[in-house]
Amino acid sequence: MAIYHLSIQVITRGKGKSAVAAAAYRAGETIINHYDNTTHNYSKKRGIVQTEILLPDHDENGGKIYDKSKRQYKCKSVPSIDWNDHVRAEEWREAWANSVNAVLEKHGYAERIDHRSYERQGVEYLPTIHLGAAAHQYEAAERYLKKHMNGHVFSAKTIKAWKSEQSSLTIGKSVLNQQYAALKDEAVKVERIKRNIENLLRDDSRESQPKRKHGLEL
Repeated sequence: MAIYHLSIQVITRGKGKSAVAAAAYRAGETIINHYDNTTHNYSKKRGIVQTEILLPDHDENGGKIYDKSKRQYKCKSVPSIDWNDHVRAEEWREAWANSVNAVLEKHGYAERIDHRSYERQGVEYLPTIHLGAAAHQYEAAERYLKKHMNGHVFSAKTIKAWKSEQSSLTIGKSVLNQQYAALKDEAVKVERIKRNIENLLRDDSRESQPKRKHGLEL
């Protein structure tokens, strides 16, 4: 199963973050932030298949509007690029899906990914229950029953009902454990497919890179 994944995040200095540091970390590169002369070195980071850092056209005013009458910049800035626009994000998400699907098709895989939500695709999909929390609730219910039943004298009707509930809990835990084991197997398969896709993308990127010799493109 091929699973769509693309993370888009807006990094702002106003929230105490650095876009330069974020770019260096994601790319596994060493980048100097000329704003505060800080060097962000993540060159030892592993697991990076491909990196590409894009920069918008330089805006000396940083989106600020100069008020000639007051001879100062206005308090409110305006976006100088559309990179934070939801429409642009949608284009990027679709482009990534198309790129991955092209590679999957090229290498003979039938799986495809879709950047749209299940609702937009018209797919009825119910979210699964977190098995860890559900299993914990089963155990908590079983402990509760034992705590309140042991050491007390109850009628035959109450004991019968207690045994019935205990049996239901036992069966429920067994089914849950089976589902959990099956999902673990699926998770291993998904991880294997993910690694295969990463290798395919890396190989495809290498094939599309122009050959270089002595620093000159051939």
